[in-house]
Amino acid sequence: MTRRLWLRVGIVAVVVVMSIFYLYPAKKTINLGLDLQGGIHLVLGVDIDKAFQLQVERVGDSIRGTLEKKGIAVKSVERRGTTELVVQLASAQSWGEAQTALKDFGALETKESDQTAGRVVLAMRPREVAAQREWFIKQGLETIRNRVDQFGVAEPSIQQQGDNRILVQLPGVQDPERAKALIGKTALLEFKLVNESASVEQAVAGQVPPGSELVYQRRVDKETKEERKTPFVAEKKALLTGADVANARVSIDQNTSEPYVSLEFTAQGARAFADLTSNNVGRHLAIILDGNLYSAPVIRERIPSGQAQITGGFTTEAATDLAIVLRAGALPAPVQVLEERTVGPSLGADSIRKGIVSSAAAALAVVVFMLIYYRLSGLIADVALALNLLILLAAMAGFHATLTLPGIAGVVLTIGMAVDTNILIFERIREELRGGKTVRAAIDSGFARAFRTVIDTHVTVLVSAAILYQFGTGPVKGFAVTLAIGLLASLFTAVFFTRLVFDLLYMRSRRVESISTGSRPGGSSRAYRRLPMMQIFVNANYDFVGKRKWFYAASGGLMLLSIIWILFVGGLNYGIDFTGGALVQVRYDKPASVALVRRGLDEIKLGTAIIQQFGDPQEYLIRLPHVAEKPDDLAKQVQAALAKAAGGSLEIRRLEFVGPQVGRDLQLQALYAVLAGMAGILIYVAFRFHFRDGVISVVAIAHDVIVTLGALSITQREMSLPVLAALLTIVGYSINDTIVVFDRIRETRAKGLRKGQTIADLVNSAMNQTLSRTLLTSFTTFVSAVVLLIFGGEVLRDFAFALVVGVVTGTYSSIAAASLVMDWETWSRVRTKTAGKVPAKA
Repeated sequence: MTRRLWLRVGIVAVVVVMSIFYLYPAKKTINLGLDLQGGIHLVLGVDIDKAFQLQVERVGDSIRGTLEKKGIAVKSVERRGTTELVVQLASAQSWGEAQTALKDFGALETKESDQTAGRVVLAMRPREVAAQREWFIKQGLETIRNRVDQFGVAEPSIQQQGDNRILVQLPGVQDPERAKALIGKTALLEFKLVNESASVEQAVAGQVPPGSELVYQRRVDKETKEERKTPFVAEKKALLTGADVANARVSIDQNTSEPYVSLEFTAQGARAFADLTSNNVGRHLAIILDGNLYSAPVIRERIPSGQAQITGGFTTEAATDLAIVLRAGALPAPVQVLEERTVGPSLGADSIRKGIVSSAAAALAVVVFMLIYYRLSGLIADVALALNLLILLAAMAGFHATLTLPGIAGVVLTIGMAVDTNILIFERIREELRGGKTVRAAIDSGFARAFRTVIDTHVTVLVSAAILYQFGTGPVKGFAVTLAIGLLASLFTAVFFTRLVFDLLYMRSRRVESISTGSRPGGSSRAYRRLPMMQIFVNANYDFVGKRKWFYAASGGLMLLSIIWILFVGGLNYGIDFTGGALVQVRYDKPASVALVRRGLDEIKLGTAIIQQFGDPQEYLIRLPHVAEKPDDLAKQVQAALAKAAGGSLEIRRLEFVGPQVGRDLQLQALYAVLAGMAGILIYVAFRFHFRDGVISVVAIAHDVIVTLGALSITQREMSLPVLAALLTIVGYSINDTIVVFDRIRETRAKGLRKGQTIADLVNSAMNQTLSRTLLTSFTTFVSAVVLLIFGGEVLRDFAFALVVGVVTGTYSSIAAASLVMDWETWSRVRTKTAGKVPAKA
C-alpha cells in the first residue's frame, strides 16, 4: 500500500481505539437522562424584584445607623418601589451633614431632594442594578450547587436558563420532595430580639408596634400531625444573619435524644454574638429562618464561645437538610418552581428497554435492506453504520453528554440518515458505471461528484440541530446533541471510511484496472458486474414538469386543508409544555378504566381532567389545567384519591408541572425556532446555489411543516417539545431531496445544454436522474421513523408520527420545488423579454 493509504488506515484505527477507550467501563460512560433513570427536573424562577427589595431595605437600615451614629436625627427611612429609598430627617438643620454622610453609599444616587422638608430620595445606580441582577443569579447558582453537592446527587446539572431562571436536574433522586425543599429554601437566617413590651394580641389584631414585626413559631404534633402556630413580636432589625455563620452541623440532645443544629460563628460573628448576649441578658432571642421562628431561648449569660444552636423538634433528615443550607449559604433571592418533571425509576427502565428495542429494530431493518439492495457496497455501508454508532456513543461519553429518550430517537434517526449518505454516493457511482467507466474510475468519480451534495445535505440538518439546541430545553437538547454528533460521524464514516474500504478492495485486485470499458445502460460488462447492485427506475423518463400543475394543486390543497383544520376545526392539541398545567402518569397494580380514574379525580375537584389509557389497561395519563396546589401536594392528592377509588395501590410514574408563564414562553420559542430554521436554510441555500433556490426551498419547507401540523391536528396528536424537535428536524431534512435535484441542475447547466434543450427538459432530466436516490434516501429514514413509531413507546409516538409525515411530504415537495425552478426562470425571462431557451452556459 502507498504511504497515504497507510495514513488513512492509521486514522481509522486511531478513531476506533479512542472510541473503545471512551466507552470502556473503567472510563467515563454515557450519562443517562432523567427520563431514562428517573429523577427530577426543575426550572426555578428567581424573584429578582424581591431580592432588590430586601437589599434596599438592608441598605436603609445601614443608612439609618450611620446617620444616627453621627448624631443626625432620622424620622424614617422607607423603601419606595424596588430600588429606591426615601430618607426623612427629623430636622432640616442637619441637611448638610446628612448629605456628606450619604456620599459613603456610592451605589446610590440622589433622585429627588427637598432641603426645606429634610427629605431625599435615593435610587440604585443603573450600572449597580445590572451588576446586582447578574450577581443574584450567579450566587443563586453557586448556592444551589453547593447544597446539591452536599446532598450527594451524582451527575447533577445546574445552569442558568434565560435572564432569571435556574435549571436543576437531579438524576436518580429517590426522594424528590426532600430535594425540592432543600433546593428551594431561601435559608435567610436572622437573629432578632423579641419585643418583650409589645402585646402579642394587639399585634395579631394588626397593631404591630413601629420597628417590630409579627412572626410565628410553627410546630407539628408528632402524633396528631396538627400544626400549632405560636405568635411572637420581634424587632425588625437583625443583629446577626446567616452570613455570620462559619459552620453548621447536626448534634443530638443528650437529655431528649432529639437532633438539633449546632452553629459556629465567624470571628466577626462571634464578637457580635458575644456583645449581643452580654447586653441583653434576660431577654428572648428569636432565631428566624425564612420568616419562621424556630426557637426563642432566653439569654442567660454572655456567650463568648461563638456557638449557638437551633432547636425545633427536628427529625434527623430535617436537621441534616437545615445544616446543609446553612453551610451552603442563603439564596440571594426567593425562588419559585415554574416547571417540574419527575420520572420514577420504573418508567426509566421501561424507556431504556423500548429505546434499545427500537434502535435494534431500526438498525436491523436498514442493514438488511442495504445488504439486499447494494450487496457488496451495502455490506461496506453496514460496517460504516456500525462504526458510526460506535463513534456516536464514544463522543457522547467523551463530552459527558446526557442520553435522553428523545436522544435515543436521535440515534434511531441517525441510523436512517447515515446510510442516506452512502446511498447518495452509491447511486452516483452507479451512474458513472453506466456511463462506461471502470469500477475504479467510477468509484473515484462517484465520491468526488457526490461530495458537494453530501456536505450540503448535512449542513442543512446541522443548522436545524443547532437551532434545536439553542431554543430547546432538557430532553430536546439531548436530541439535538445526538443528532449533530451522529451527522458529523456519518460524514467521517461515509466519505472517509467507506472510500478507504473501496480503495483497499480494488487495490488488492489490480486486474480491475485493466477491465475494458464500454458498459452501457442495460449492458453486462465485467466492470459493472464487479460492483453489483439492484436498481429501480432504470432509464426513468417521467414528465414531471408537464404534470407540475397537478403537483401544485395537490400541495396547495393539502396546505389549505391543513390551515383550515388548524384554524377552524380541530386546532392544535397543545401539551402542557405550551399551555401550562400538570400531567400525572399512573400505573395501577391491576387493570383499571377511564371511568374508574375519573371517579377518583372527582373526589378532589382539580378541574376538568383529560384522561387517556397509556399503553396497557393498567397505565393512564392524566392532564390537568393549571392548579394552585404545589406539585408534591398534587401528586399526593391524586395518588390517595385514585387508590381509594380503585381499592388498591398504584404508582406515580411521572409528574410534570409547567407554570403558565413557562408555557407562554415556550410557545414563542417554538415559533422563533421554526422561523430561525427556515431563515438559516434560506441563507445557506441562497449562498450555495441561488437566491431563487433559497426562496423555493423555504416554500417547500413551509409546505412540509404546515402539512405535518395539519396531520397532527386532524389526528389530535399532542403538540409537545419532542414534536417540536421533530418539526425542526423536518425543516432540516426535508430540504435534502430538493438539494440533490438543485445540485444536478447546477451541474448540468455548468456543462452547457444540448442544442434545442429547454429549461423544462433540464429540470425533467435532473429529477429523473436523481429519482432513485431521492426515493431510497427517504425510504431508509422513513423505515427508521416507522420503527420508532411502532417500538418507541407512547412517549415518542407523536414525535415519530410527525417524522413519518414529514419524510413523506418532504419527498413529495422536492418534485414540486424543482418544477418551481422552471416556472421562476420562465417568469424572469418573460419579464426581461429574453429568449425562451437556456443559454449553453449558465
